[in-house]
Amino acid sequence: VYYCCKVITKKKAVFAGILSLLFACICIIGAQIEYLRAINWLWITWIKVLCLAIFLFPLFVLLVYILDDCRFKAAESCVKNISKWKIFLAIIVIWGIAYLAMFPGIYDYDSIDQTLQFLVTGNVSGHHPVLHSLLLSGFMKIGYVVFHSYEIGLGIFTLLQVLFLAYAAMKVAWFLLQKGYNRLFWFTMCFYLCFPLHYIMSVWDTKDSIFAGFFVLVSLSLIEMADRTSGFWDNRWNLVKFVLYVVLMCMFRNNGLYALILLIPICFFCFKERRKATIILFMLSMLIYVSYQNILLPSLGVKSGNIREMMSIPCQQLAKVYVETPEAYTDEEKEALLELIPEKNIMDYQYRPMISDATKNYLNSEVLKSDLPKYGKLYVSIGLKSPRKYIEAFLQNSCGFWYPNKSYPDERMFHPYTEFDMADPNLFKGDYIYLERMSLFPQYEEMLRPFFQSAVWKKIPIVSNFFVPGTYFIVLLFGISVSFYRKNYKQLFVFGFWGAYWFTLLISPVALVRYAYPVIMCLPLMLSLITQKGLLSWKRERKNTKNG
Repeated sequence: VYYCCKVITKKKAVFAGILSLLFACICIIGAQIEYLRAINWLWITWIKVLCLAIFLFPLFVLLVYILDDCRFKAAESCVKNISKWKIFLAIIVIWGIAYLAMFPGIYDYDSIDQTLQFLVTGNVSGHHPVLHSLLLSGFMKIGYVVFHSYEIGLGIFTLLQVLFLAYAAMKVAWFLLQKGYNRLFWFTMCFYLCFPLHYIMSVWDTKDSIFAGFFVLVSLSLIEMADRTSGFWDNRWNLVKFVLYVVLMCMFRNNGLYALILLIPICFFCFKERRKATIILFMLSMLIYVSYQNILLPSLGVKSGNIREMMSIPCQQLAKVYVETPEAYTDEEKEALLELIPEKNIMDYQYRPMISDATKNYLNSEVLKSDLPKYGKLYVSIGLKSPRKYIEAFLQNSCGFWYPNKSYPDERMFHPYTEFDMADPNLFKGDYIYLERMSLFPQYEEMLRPFFQSAVWKKIPIVSNFFVPGTYFIVLLFGISVSFYRKNYKQLFVFGFWGAYWFTLLISPVALVRYAYPVIMCLPLMLSLITQKGLLSWKRERKNTKNG
């Protein structure tokens, strides 16, 4: 408080006051949603928020002062001694040990369904990314044909995935080193080399791992696109690479497309120069992907995904009201709801309020599509009668994505913190292909197991926050706020991409860490924009022009 009084200004006070209230709301309401399953809409709740905001206020004032008023020197002494390939090799060695320990990788519940489509039934669906299913199944088939082992095929696939993610991590570290951000570079190396989540994600055959790599490459391209000094627009190959990265990113997860769509209006606000060229690049990328998704795949016999995948939050909201305040439904509305979802599955909400699978997986999508106005009216009618329940259902389903103290594992989410073992045949029925773990370093495998099955990281102060997706939401929110404070709209443009993707996570079926991993990989880039006031700043460029 003493130092806060010495450096405070009106602008800092307003900014810190808004942030303090916002972060206090996240902490207090998050705790209530986590432990009470509801918000206490009482005056005492807002007293708690105010008290916490008062405590946070001087900390935010000092943080803004340090970021904007203090000077940091950018050294270049280590650039001559470190090459990008040394960085790449260091990451490969550390991640490679984990790869050997968990060989041939983590073969999860989605993977058995993906390989079933290509290797057993031949009935391919768009429920999972087709390109990812094809690559996974293709390498497993190669392993079976050449080595008589699906495990070796999966091992080849995960090895290539490790190399790709290590390349993306190297590009981030090299970018920071080239900018002269040495302290942040060493933090980045520690983050990529010592943080166990990277080990798991690099060998987990989920689509989110490869998606994360392309997400990082697109993020780097957006930073270079916004930076006049990067020369991005002078090289046509950069434009081609950007389109390629975006298309491949979207092919591994539709969220990439939605994030890009949400970024276009942000681009209008943040860009004065190259706005038209930037939007053309976005539109071209989306056109190629949409053509692939809606023309090429259907022509090859791929069935489209089910509409129920977009109904996670509405299903949870309707179920919460039905379970906790059934009197809100009239007989007619109750009948309409039960036409969509069986009552048994609606009642399962009380046991699984943080994952929508128990309700939306049993949604009759054909009935829904047969009379959209009728069921849309049902949704709006119940929402008008129970708005608080709707808000609470949304916050509870997405809690892990915004609450930094979320506890894992959580039985209400059904899923563990991350998968670690291979898919268990006893949990699934069908002609699935099951694989076995062939660890080449079993001692290290057993050392890693507690981190992800029993979440022992919860016992380590500060370090534990790195494992929670909500922590990265706080960093993202702070970065967006600082960009507004500085009126640095080019930085806001890049944060807008990460924020747009995070918004798509908030309406997803469950708050799994693998969904948040693409943004987690971008943490060093977020910190680079937050801590370096002049990065992507027009004001600095104009000042240098005048002085030059």
